[in-house]
Amino acid sequence: MKGISLYFHIPFCIKKCNYCSFYSVKYNEQIKQKFINCLIKEISVNQDLLSNRKINTIYFGGGTPSLLDENDFNLILEFLNKNFNTEEIKEITLEVNPETVTLEKFKSLINIGVNRISVGVQTFKEDSLKILGRTHNKKKIFDSYKILREVGFNNINIDLILGIPNENLKDLEETLKNTLLLNPEHISLYSLEYHEDTRIYFNLMKGEIKSWNKIKEKRGYLMIKNFLESNGYIQYEISNFAKKGFESIHNLNYWNGGEYLGFGPKSFSFIKNFYLKNGDLFFYFKSLSFNKKPYTKVYCINEEKLKNLLFVLSLRKIEGVNLKKFEDKFGKINEITYKRLLNLEKSGLIKKYKENIRLTTEGILISNEVFSNLI
Repeated sequence: MKGISLYFHIPFCIKKCNYCSFYSVKYNEQIKQKFINCLIKEISVNQDLLSNRKINTIYFGGGTPSLLDENDFNLILEFLNKNFNTEEIKEITLEVNPETVTLEKFKSLINIGVNRISVGVQTFKEDSLKILGRTHNKKKIFDSYKILREVGFNNINIDLILGIPNENLKDLEETLKNTLLLNPEHISLYSLEYHEDTRIYFNLMKGEIKSWNKIKEKRGYLMIKNFLESNGYIQYEISNFAKKGFESIHNLNYWNGGEYLGFGPKSFSFIKNFYLKNGDLFFYFKSLSFNKKPYTKVYCINEEKLKNLLFVLSLRKIEGVNLKKFEDKFGKINEITYKRLLNLEKSGLIKKYKENIRLTTEGILISNEVFSNLI
C-alpha cells in the first residue's frame, strides 16, 4: 500500500508576527469550531485520495496550531484512525508557540499520539523578539520547554531566524548557546525574508531597520553551521540540523518527491503530477458547505517540469542527488538541465561528489537562485 503524508494548516493567530507572510486569521472561538467541523468534512470529501493509502506522517502547521485545544486534535486524529489506515504513522508533529504551552494540554496531546514538537523560538534576544512581533519572551521559552520535556516529549525542534535587523554575530552566538542549554533533537534555521505584505518590510522601507548584507549573512550562516556541527548536530538539508536519527520524516517526504495532502485554507497538495491549492477561509467554508473540495487552483505539471522540480527538491538535501538513482526512478534529465548543471559547477555552486550532485556552501547561500536557474 502506497504511503502519503498529511499537512493540516491551522490558520489562527492571536497576533500576526511582523515578518510573517503565511495565510492567517485572528483567532475566534466560534470560527474555530466551524473550522474544525469543516476540517473533518474536508477529510471525508478526500476519501477517494486517502483510501488504499497508509498515512506515514501528520504535520499540524499554521498559523498557530497550538491555539487549538486537546479535544480538537483528538477529534481530527480519532476520525483518521476510524476511517483510514493509520497503523504505521511514524511521526505526528505540532508547531507550537511558547505562550500556548500548558502542562495539562500537552499531557493530553502526547497521550493521543503527538510525538514531535516544533517550537517557534526564532531568537533569545528580547529586543529582537519585539522587532519580529513575537508574543513570548526568553523566560517563556525556557518555561514552556521545561513543560514539554516534563510531559515526555523526546523529539523537539527549535526554529531560529538568521539576519534579524538589530542583531550582530555575538547576539547570534548567544542564541546558539541558549539553544544548546535546551538540547533539542532538531534545529531549523531560516534567513529572514522581507515580503511586501509584512510589517517588517514596511519598517525596512521607512528606514527604521537595516537588513543584513550578504557578507554578514554568510559569516552568520557559517558560524551557525560550524557551531552546531561541533556540538553533535548533522546538517541534512540546507535549513535543517538534527541529532542522528531525529531528521524530520515529514519534511524528508517533501524533499524526496513524496505525495502529500494538505487540509485547511490555503494549503497545498501534491498527488501524482498534480498540485492542488485550497482557497481562503471564506471560500473554504463555502465549498465544504456543499461537500465540495475547496480547491481554487489545480496545476497539472508535465513530465519534464515535474522531473526538474523533484530534482530541485532533492538538491535541498546536503547529500544531494544520486543522478543514476534519480534517472532510474524518474527518467533521464534533459540536455538543457545538464548544461545548466555544468554551468553551476563551473561557477562553484554545485559539485559532484562520488555518485551525488550537491550544493557547495556558496550554492547553499544563494540556493533560491540556483533552484530558479534549474527550474
